[in-house]
Amino acid sequence: MKKNDLIKLLQSIEGNPNILIYNGFVEDYQDLDKEYIEDTLYKYDKTFIRNIINMERTHHGVLSNISDKEFDIRWKKEDWDFKNEFFGEENIKTRYGKNKKKVVLFNLKSRNKKVWDRMGSIEY
Repeated sequence: MKKNDLIKLLQSIEGNPNILIYNGFVEDYQDLDKEYIEDTLYKYDKTFIRNIINMERTHHGVLSNISDKEFDIRWKKEDWDFKNEFFGEENIKTRYGKNKKKVVLFNLKSRNKKVWDRMGSIEY
């Protein structure tokens, strides 16, 4: 959500209630911390993804390259993610190109609670 859309949404709420975030992992709520982090998300470059797909197809015995229509469908499914720091700076340019966007990440305040599920405990 863009900042202006969030402001518009918050201004549409009557009164001055507390704004809480629902945490679906623990089925509870948490308050927003007042601190935030500005970061960058990246999406793999189209040429890089096309080359990877074509290498996978060759590995599986498909001799033809992916069609533009198939590629467009696959490209739309590619998600934004944090930069993989294990690649060198030159590899990062090759993998991501200019596909990046600035984001703001809010932290949630800890409620000092603990829940258990089949995988163990979750502290939040």
